[in-house]
Amino acid sequence: MSLASTSCYWPNGQLVTEYNYQPCNAGSDSKHAACCDLRTSVCTEYGYCIGNANYIYRGGCTDSTWLSSSCAQACSFQVEANISNFANILNCDSGVASATQDQTWCCAVDGSSCCDSSFAVAFGRPYFPTSSTSTVASTSTTVSSSGTEKTSATTATTGPAAPTTPSTNNRTDTRSIGIGVGVGVGVGALVVGIMAFWFVRERKRRVTAEQRFQAMAAVGGHDPSFIAKPELEQPSHDHARIPYSRMHEANSQSLYEVQG
Repeated sequence: MSLASTSCYWPNGQLVTEYNYQPCNAGSDSKHAACCDLRTSVCTEYGYCIGNANYIYRGGCTDSTWLSSSCAQACSFQVEANISNFANILNCDSGVASATQDQTWCCAVDGSSCCDSSFAVAFGRPYFPTSSTSTVASTSTTVSSSGTEKTSATTATTGPAAPTTPSTNNRTDTRSIGIGVGVGVGVGALVVGIMAFWFVRERKRRVTAEQRFQAMAAVGGHDPSFIAKPELEQPSHDHARIPYSRMHEANSQSLYEVQG
């Protein structure tokens, strides 16, 4: 099912015009989706974003009212959250954490300590949004001055074969047939080549997303020493200041309601 809107909004209903945010796959209501900067981040199934350095943040949503269950709820309506921008989500646990210990988080907005109002939250399994498929021969993506991506597609089609012109002795012009066959074979080979290229590209993207998930799962479940203490610096727009320690492993943890 297609999304009701492809535009992204902040929790206060303001249209997102920066960071090149794009919708993730349709969420639980199939009409709306969370929004992340897909150039540097992956989405999680509960509407959050993980940056390329494993930093977690709450991005946007295609529902301007933020009433959709597909929109991330943590750091979206709390007093300390930045409802007109993204919000980094800081891990408040320190020391050695056991595999059964619940992680606690807080909304890091202004760089000050926020762990005195921490909460538990399930982020869900990370994934890379699947590309839309269509019968196109090639696609190209450009970024406009407003920061949104525009994708144009060109479809390779073949027109009807030109009718052969009979000669004066009613014999078919074999040269016309040869040209038509050559054009048909060439276009067919082009389409096959493009399909093979698309398949290899999609396979690499899926493998990369799976490897990233496995790496994050390993950090969260098997390397407790990697857990970082909260940093008190001002979060940057590239989402690269708040460390992410570990994720709840997919299908192994129960969901927690967001407090606040």
